[in-house]
Amino acid sequence: MERSLLVSRIKWFVVHAPELYDINPNLIGFRDPSEWRSIKEGHIVFYYRTTPHQRIMGMYWVKKSQEGIDKNFRITNDRGIREYLRHQHELVLMEPFQCSFGTMDHKRLSFYHILKNPTRWDNQHVFKMSMGDVELILKN
Repeated sequence: MERSLLVSRIKWFVVHAPELYDINPNLIGFRDPSEWRSIKEGHIVFYYRTTPHQRIMGMYWVKKSQEGIDKNFRITNDRGIREYLRHQHELVLMEPFQCSFGTMDHKRLSFYHILKNPTRWDNQHVFKMSMGDVELILKN
């Protein structure tokens, strides 16, 4: 991808559970509509798949943002109940790569210092990225 396009676009680091990637690798969804509303069509997403894999699955372009794109997009919550994540973004893979990204790498991201409990990502799923974050990830 051209650097100028990367610089001009808003970029997000999105933390997602592994089971959601398995359901649909071209979709991200949220319980919290405020996280969903932050990301818009045309933005760029670095899709981070959490434990046990802990890797960035690639760089994606946000094609569509709406509720209910995939009615089967559900996650099992802490109480064992399948919960529908209706606030969804359809993604298009721009750069396929799988980048292992462990705790030491996390510490170098610009938004890491705001996390109170980095092992849990403070139950946040969306983080605005700097170009320095993008360069760090693409170097790995």
